[in-house]
Amino acid sequence: MKLLWALTLSLLAFVSTHAPVEAQTATCDARVRRNWDALSTTEKDTYKGALAAAMDSGAYIKFIEMHTEAMSQVEAHGQCMFTYWHRLFLIVFENMLRGQGDEFACVTIPYYNWLGAYNRVLSGACTTLGDCSAIATELGGFTGGSNRTLFINGLKTSGTCVTEEPLNHFCQASSTTSDVCAHCVPRGDWGAARVASSTSYSSVREQVFSGSNIGEMSPLVEEGCHADVHRSFGGAMKTLASPSDPIFWSHHAMVDALHTIFHKCRVGTKRLSFEEKASHPVAWTSCPRVIDSVPPSGPPFNPTDVVTMRTGENGTNPINGSDDPVIGQYFKDVPNRFADLMDVRDLGDFSYSYELSGQLASMYTDCDGNSTARRLETESGGGINQQAGTTTIAASENISTFDDGKVDVIIVEDFDLSEQLVTTWYNEAMAAMGGQCAENMADLERQACMFHDKCLGGVVDFSEEFKATWGVKEARCKTIVNAIDSGEQPIAYGGWREHMETYFGCPMPANEPTPAGQSQTAGPACY
Repeated sequence: MKLLWALTLSLLAFVSTHAPVEAQTATCDARVRRNWDALSTTEKDTYKGALAAAMDSGAYIKFIEMHTEAMSQVEAHGQCMFTYWHRLFLIVFENMLRGQGDEFACVTIPYYNWLGAYNRVLSGACTTLGDCSAIATELGGFTGGSNRTLFINGLKTSGTCVTEEPLNHFCQASSTTSDVCAHCVPRGDWGAARVASSTSYSSVREQVFSGSNIGEMSPLVEEGCHADVHRSFGGAMKTLASPSDPIFWSHHAMVDALHTIFHKCRVGTKRLSFEEKASHPVAWTSCPRVIDSVPPSGPPFNPTDVVTMRTGENGTNPINGSDDPVIGQYFKDVPNRFADLMDVRDLGDFSYSYELSGQLASMYTDCDGNSTARRLETESGGGINQQAGTTTIAASENISTFDDGKVDVIIVEDFDLSEQLVTTWYNEAMAAMGGQCAENMADLERQACMFHDKCLGGVVDFSEEFKATWGVKEARCKTIVNAIDSGEQPIAYGGWREHMETYFGCPMPANEPTPAGQSQTAGPACY
């Protein structure tokens, strides 16, 4: 009898921990994703509470299952659907968080603006990833645990297993009951880790704007700043079980914000029908699916294809996420074809905006300053509409078809001192080189990467294990620095080093002397 009673209690504990939570019906304002640094303490606590509740309910681990499941993973990474796949992933996750209780019914995923962290390092305000990123200390921190190895949905993951809220609610597998859950998430040594070299303003602008269509932009970002941030955080973040760390969601919200900026600047502000999206040469590009060969040789992705997201513990007996008894409800009515996910304003009740400021706002409003971006703005009738106070809203103006008031970006005036300093240097260097153009944008990225290598502790490459896991070859700035060192692609602006040190000094000297592969002539003039 005692044994039966114990088994009954265990079963009740399992069911209460893993039972689906009904979606909430509270009335919320339009969804707006904001910078973590802009949230109030109460808003941060509410978001952390939603994460903890999701871990307790058994819903959170389902997203790790989808990110690691074989057929889902090959759509998510290393192919041209990276941005679309993760956009749907974020929407469903956000729906799930809102479904964890009335108090969480209006939460949105805050983005981690790693441009700000890089600016603070460059300006000398701080030195490490942990010190320069408020979210790193406020979303669980990187101490308060011991070194430990977990098998998260079957994937080996090691690091300091941090036990601070909300990480102390984490469970590493769907079938694991609360009493044997890890109640921690493995993290790297963020107190010593350096910020990712490809997250400088110069580098991110080049990654977003050097591609002429989404098929070119997506891999530049995926293999550049996206991968570099995963590497720099280490721990679970360097594995495909990375969604186990809540910082994953804010990192990918930042990547999604860059996708939103790209869409406005390269596609325009006009609202497109599905047919127009599916045939748009910039907004839609395809590539072969990965089957069993490298390079990929499978059938191409089609705009009408439904995104694959499947759950299954350790990848066994996978089912569509929309059919999963725990999280299936959060897929309901969410647009799920690839081309459906092109514009954040066209997602029905799941549409959302980004609140941007500073450099991100400049990227959105000014794009790369070329004539194509200005022409798209004029043809679409879009632009920045002034609102009361310090807030401006960038809205679509194709009102005859889409008079729904939905916007992709809300701009607020908020420059911190580090951001102002870096932006002033960037604009001054661009002017000294002859003005805004593609050649000078690329040269400014070369300058930033080389400065990181010489004055910010050195550029760090990906490990062989990381390359194999994520299907990447070499860290972006490592490739650029090697090309400069060899003389293959010299820096065109001869006074770059003196100019940068005038603004930033040389906080963490490394890898001297400066190589000879740098031209002493002025950069190309272009307007």
